[in-house]
Amino acid sequence: MSDDKKLPDDDLPPELESGDEQEESPRALARAERKAQMAADKADRKAEKVAKKEKKAQEKADGTYKGPLKRMMLFFRQVVAELRKVIWPTRKELLSYTWVVLIFVLIMGAYIGVLDFIFTKGVLFVFG
Repeated sequence: MSDDKKLPDDDLPPELESGDEQEESPRALARAERKAQMAADKADRKAEKVAKKEKKAQEKADGTYKGPLKRMMLFFRQVVAELRKVIWPTRKELLSYTWVVLIFVLIMGAYIGVLDFIFTKGVLFVFG
């Protein structure tokens, strides 16, 4: 580069300015902030992982740790217990509810069919 094409020091872009004179650009500040946040998140995840391991070790030492098979069996026992609490409909009630649903579906199907027919005729009248 020749001397006549060099930029004076006060015209240098911020990336090329030297040390103390350079003010950090918003982009550089955002990048530094993002980097610091990522480092903090990583430290948090590591701390959570360590805490989880310590909790598991403590449970094993206390004898309160439950393996995956025991947890699965506990889940199924709880499901069965909840199903026993359910008040099941009688056969008569079940048939009654079934007929109500079927009649409602038929009525709504007919209603939508009629509306579809009306709108189709209207569109054909206007554009057809």
